Amino acid sequence: MLEEAKTLKQIPLMLSEWKTCTSCNTLCLLSEFYNRKESGISNQCKRCEASHKTKVKKSPHPKSSQLGIKRGTYQKHKVRARKTSREYAKIYRLRAMRKIATAHNSFAALYCFRCGFSDIRALQIDHINGGGTKELDTISSGGLYARILNLSEVEIRNAYQILCANCNMIKKEENRENYIWKNRDTT
Repeated sequence: MLEEAKTLKQIPLMLSEWKTCTSCNTLCLLSEFYNRKESGISNQCKRCEASHKTKVKKSPHPKSSQLGIKRGTYQKHKVRARKTSREYAKIYRLRAMRKIATAHNSFAALYCFRCGFSDIRALQIDHINGGGTKELDTISSGGLYARILNLSEVEIRNAYQILCANCNMIKKEENRENYIWKNRDTT
């Protein structure tokens, strides 16, 4: 009888030291739960979390099965994300080109600085002194647009211009900016 009393004294009688597991619906001591930094004590006891982790490891796609997402939705969202990133790239490209145009002339008309061609689909941002490939190796094209938007008008005037695709290729060959021409012997 005395031993039973000792064990009963060891059992915590305060309700604040107990918690119900959300998975198995059993009343457990707080020591049977993991402590979380953000949310305090976890909702599942250690046994239920361990069994859940083994189930997730055995499933072929743990992220999709864990979140309850169907298998085909990843592809659908991937396409939508690509589409929106392309739209943002178009917007930033247009903003960068307008900033270059305003730096070179007082109005923001977009046209080729050599021939006057004005179809936006064929206009390109050109590095006046070459070196565009080296710059794009260090940053992405989106980073180039952001860089141009942060430059002053004087820096833009000295570094960038707008050319159509034809004039840009002609300029590359005239100035031998293309990497193919650097390795070729001229006769």
